Amino acid sequence: MGVGILSTRPAQASVELSGSAAYYHQQFDQNSGYALSRRWTAGLAVRATLTASIEFFYGTAYTEFGASGFRSTSIGDQLAALNWIQALFPESTRFAPFLKAGIGWLSRSASQLDSTTNTSVQASLQSLSAVLGAGLAIRIVDPFAIKIEATTYLPGGNLQTAKDNYSMTFGVSLRL
Repeated sequence: MGVGILSTRPAQASVELSGSAAYYHQQFDQNSGYALSRRWTAGLAVRATLTASIEFFYGTAYTEFGASGFRSTSIGDQLAALNWIQALFPESTRFAPFLKAGIGWLSRSASQLDSTTNTSVQASLQSLSAVLGAGLAIRIVDPFAIKIEATTYLPGGNLQTAKDNYSMTFGVSLRL
């Protein structure tokens, strides 16, 4: 008797917490040329079947770069989403590939400051967005796993924006 990909058999109640964080800073010169980026994500998934869960996700990313005498630019993203995660194998499998689909709210702000004229330009995007992704959970020692995931956010559900709004994350998860 095997377990199908879309099993409807109820699972034992389980909750999984996952997260990732990243920070990057680069100084181009001794004066003021720089780039920095920081990102973190958090997810809470509730098991619905042996191979599927519902995830509540929140992520934020901020990037800034600039140099003395040039334009300084910053971009900030926040995404809150409700996702269906479909594992291709049961959660007890050591290597568990999964697919993700959901809906979320993307909030993006961008600003650019011209240091020579001291003027700034700002833009923002607030959009209902589709979420698509795929990943691999590698169960190290139960209840811990390493998760590798590629996700794209599609403002307005537009598939053509997939190349403009994607992320690759490497994080950890804890099954309770």
